Amino acid sequence: MYNSSVLLVEGNDDEHVFKQLFIHYGIPQQFEVINAKSLDNVLEQVPVRLKQAGILNLGIVMDADEDFYRIWNRVIELVLRLGFEKPVLNSKGTIVKDQRGIRLGVWIMPNNTATGALEDFLQSFVPQCNPLWGAIDKQLTEYERNKWVGYVPNKRSKALIHSWLSCQRDPGTPLGLAIKKQYLNPHNEQAQFFISWINELFFDKSEEPS
Repeated sequence: MYNSSVLLVEGNDDEHVFKQLFIHYGIPQQFEVINAKSLDNVLEQVPVRLKQAGILNLGIVMDADEDFYRIWNRVIELVLRLGFEKPVLNSKGTIVKDQRGIRLGVWIMPNNTATGALEDFLQSFVPQCNPLWGAIDKQLTEYERNKWVGYVPNKRSKALIHSWLSCQRDPGTPLGLAIKKQYLNPHNEQAQFFISWINELFFDKSEEPS
C-alpha cells in the first residue's frame, strides 16, 4: 500500500539526519522517507510518485552542490511540465500545488537559496563559539594552501564537519547519530526553518485536496 505523503532524499546521510531531526522535534512519522540514492533519481521519481493512487504531498530534498541555479532550473522545468505553479525561491522552503491540489515541496540544501550541501546545512548545528571548530577550519585552510588535500572546493564543508566529528568522544560518528549524541545541536534557526517547511508540507490540513 502506498503512503499518501512521501519525502524523497538523495542519500543515506540525508535520510538519517532528517529522521533524527524529526525525532528531536516530535514530528509524527505519518509520511514515508525514501532514499532515492542520487539527485537524478530524486527528480526521476517525482512524476512516478505523483501518479500513485492517493498521493497528497510529495517533498524532495537535494544538494545544490557547486551550482545552485543549475539545480533550481531543473526543478522549475520539472514542476512546470507536471502542471504545478511556478516555484519561487524561499529560504524557508518552497511549496507549490497543481490543479488537483497536490502539494510538492522543494528544499535545496543548504538553505534553498545558496550553493552548498547537507554538510553546509549542518554547520549551523555546531555549538556557537566552539574553539575546536575554528581551529580545524584554520588548519584545513593551511592544508589547502600547501596543496596537501585531495578534495575539491565544493567538498570542503564535508571535510570540515567530519574532521570536527573525528575529534568528539566517539570519533567517526555518522551525521545522523551525531545529532542523537548531541555533538550537533538541532536548536538553531536553520533547522527550525526546515522543520517548519516539513510541518507545512505534510500537516497543514487546510491545504489538502478536497
